[in-house]
Amino acid sequence: MPFLLALLLAAVAGTLMPVQGALDSWLARSSSLAVATLWVHTSAAIATALTLLVPAARGSWLGLIQAPTAAFFGGVAGVVITWTVAAAVTRLGMVNATTGILVAQIATAAVLDHFGWLGLERLPFTLSRGVGALLLLMGAWLLIRH
Repeated sequence: MPFLLALLLAAVAGTLMPVQGALDSWLARSSSLAVATLWVHTSAAIATALTLLVPAARGSWLGLIQAPTAAFFGGVAGVVITWTVAAAVTRLGMVNATTGILVAQIATAAVLDHFGWLGLERLPFTLSRGVGALLLLMGAWLLIRH
């Protein structure tokens, strides 16, 4: 996949994440975190199953057998993410919650990249990434301070 297309897809995901967080929080306030999380993942499973009707989207079910055990915990992580984002957005508001999420995501991503954990290519932490992380922290402080 070309770099710019991958960057565009990342931007689409980044745009949809706060929208999903707001919708999940809204649903949780109307019911409960547990009911909202169950609905989010049930509807996601149905939508994903429908994509398998498209021949180009089909993969090898046999490939699942070859995947490392740890790779199967993404769904569990998704439940925790949905639950905690909805709770954080409800309490903090969208900007504060998203700021906390982004700082934690980038810190975690830097560690995963640096060590090449979870099947990722090893991309060492560099001085420029360190400066970027420092600027991110300064921007986060400006966004969430009262």
